Amino acid sequence: MKKVFISLFLFMSTMAIHAQQADFNVVPLPQQVKLTAKPSFKLSNATRIAYPEGSEEMERNAHFLQDYVQEITGIRPVLSTNLSQSGSNVIRLVLDGKMSGDEGYTLVL
Repeated sequence: MKKVFISLFLFMSTMAIHAQQADFNVVPLPQQVKLTAKPSFKLSNATRIAYPEGSEEMERNAHFLQDYVQEITGIRPVLSTNLSQSGSNVIRLVLDGKMSGDEGYTLVL
């Protein structure tokens, strides 16, 4: 559960909704940050939050993120259990059993 909330916190901290530069001042501090030439992720009315079907924990986290995004931006992303949904405007919430430690996370934008 901690991994998910840390991931959500990191995601919300690094989104460039109103800013041009990402802020990596998060806890826990990432061990590594790789910047790519990919375009930035932008929230819109077309943004979807996908989580694994049948996972009550991830569904709860998806609702938490949906409410948080709406509170901060006014945009309410649609929830989906289709993790294979194509497109670049999808936030996929998944657990990785290979991650070590209670606060390990990977964030891919």
